[in-house]
Amino acid sequence: EKIFKACPCIYKYVQNNKIIYIGKSLLLKERVKQHKEDKLKNFIGDIYYFVCDSKTDMDMLEYVLINKYHPLYNKQYKNFNVKTDMQEPEWILYEEEE
Repeated sequence: EKIFKACPCIYKYVQNNKIIYIGKSLLLKERVKQHKEDKLKNFIGDIYYFVCDSKTDMDMLEYVLINKYHPLYNKQYKNFNVKTDMQEPEWILYEEEE
């Protein structure tokens, strides 16, 4: 599935089999470019994503996943422990050509 148009996505940066960042974007390709210029500019690893049904789902899923995995480069939401049976969608490997 190629991401050329705006759509709600959740993405994660995985380094050494550990999730180091989870984010959301309506323009995934542009967001990945921005990360290359900021705190993830020296990242070596894989980026995965999945497309959400709506912006509302995207916002909620990002919140849940950050609190489930506590990635190094995400700010955590205070006083919130995720206890959910949420089935994570299948992550798709992000390819630079996309």
